[in-house]
Amino acid sequence: MVVFEDQSDGTELSTQPGSAAPAALVFCDSFADALKPYLSAHFSRVVYSHSFALDLALVEREQPQVVIFEIAQRYLTMLR
Repeated sequence: MVVFEDQSDGTELSTQPGSAAPAALVFCDSFADALKPYLSAHFSRVVYSHSFALDLALVEREQPQVVIFEIAQRYLTMLR
């Protein structure tokens, strides 16, 4: 069973207690809301950060095995 909770730093956390699956960190826009149930089902822990900025401090703090950067195509110009 996946448990979702909002964190004080503005991120959202999903966990699967007892799961041996890897952990993930997802930088995303609102389109990822539809993906959350599917991603969360395949990872033991997922931190969702609704940001277009790759927060290296968050990556360092979480030490995930997988980092996913998901944004809609129309936002690609913001990555310059």
